[in-house]
Amino acid sequence: MSNARSGLPQIQSTQATACPGIWSTKPWWCQPWSILLTGVVAVAASWWLLHRWWLSGFVASGVLLWWLLFLVLVPAAYRAQLDPEKPETPEQA
Repeated sequence: MSNARSGLPQIQSTQATACPGIWSTKPWWCQPWSILLTGVVAVAASWWLLHRWWLSGFVASGVLLWWLLFLVLVPAAYRAQLDPEKPETPEQA
């Protein structure tokens, strides 16, 4: 199928229609907005209660690792699992 005006083929996304994204399968407390908000509140609360930059920095480090895991690595693994045709490493190609 091609676009009549530009002569370019139309690309249809089958991933969006074939299966739901990871966030549509999660409850409200596991959505990106709630993960981000909880992390910000945890760091702010540690500073507000303790007024120690090194303790707040320790909490912030934990929050950043938590964000990396749940907002970056888990969605990437989910996408990789949904698309088994795509090689995971260059050696497998």
